[in-house]
Amino acid sequence: MQRTGLILASLLVVMVSPLVSAQETDTLSTLRQDLGSGSLRPVLERQDIVNLPAAVLDRWLADTSFQGFAITGFNQDSERFAARLRLQHRDQDSENVSFIRIAGRVGDDYTIDQFYDYGSGLNLSELAKQAKWLKTAQGQQFLVMLSRDPGSAELEALADSRTPFLALWLAQCIGQPCESKALNAQLPIDEPAIWTLRRGFAWEDRDTALSSLRGLRQKLGDDPWLWRITGIYAHYYQHCDWIIKDLQEAWTASGSDALADSALQCTLSSMEHDENSSSAGTHFLDRLSETIGRERLSRAINAYYLQDQRPVPSVFSPWIIGQTGE
Repeated sequence: MQRTGLILASLLVVMVSPLVSAQETDTLSTLRQDLGSGSLRPVLERQDIVNLPAAVLDRWLADTSFQGFAITGFNQDSERFAARLRLQHRDQDSENVSFIRIAGRVGDDYTIDQFYDYGSGLNLSELAKQAKWLKTAQGQQFLVMLSRDPGSAELEALADSRTPFLALWLAQCIGQPCESKALNAQLPIDEPAIWTLRRGFAWEDRDTALSSLRGLRQKLGDDPWLWRITGIYAHYYQHCDWIIKDLQEAWTASGSDALADSALQCTLSSMEHDENSSSAGTHFLDRLSETIGRERLSRAINAYYLQDQRPVPSVFSPWIIGQTGE
């Protein structure tokens, strides 16, 4: 499941609520009930795409609990359904999100025959195609090593450039110390994935970052949480200039608190280092102040600079209460 993997203080309060539909099919109602458990286990127990060893599956599922969800897309006909899910994970320091696509047979006892995790690029159908390799000595060794020591440097060689197993490795490691090792080992895939977005920023590859963002927007739409993740990566790897205009416009269109935090941090960074961003940044801060209130914005700006134990630059004085800046 995709976590941002970055510990950045949330400067603005985020409210999460699941999608509610006036008329629901049996499939949608049961899916919502399964997700209401706060775990992906009830959903994944409905798949028979791939038979992973319990040690691997349990370790993976251990990190699939969530505190909020939304079914951001759903359609079905008389036989099949498809759904797009967004899962929110919260702890004391941060709030993160996962995006998942599932499809299968309809009914109140629905089954799943397609599962794709946009975070790691894990596609269970592609994993199932490697069933024969899993039974080989090398495949068995990979699974044993993955369950016992996901941080092992041997996993990349054992996976032998098989992208489904590299994705499984990354899925196991997201949010863990082994994440960067698994991330760097990933190979290009056809489906858009958030790991390609992150690696584009991390490797200073603007084309990869922006093409990944375009691909994800085509699949997920202009979800505020996708933009939030993009802003977090851009800020962390110091490339806000690549996406700042689109990030600010995305917040203007959505008015989302989840996105406001990310857009604010990139705006502050951009206005400090790029004079050309001042006009758009001023407009954004004025709009944000009108939306959330000047006092709340002032606290958020102060908190941002307090993290680095720096004074608030004078350029932000118009939005600070009781402070004129440096």
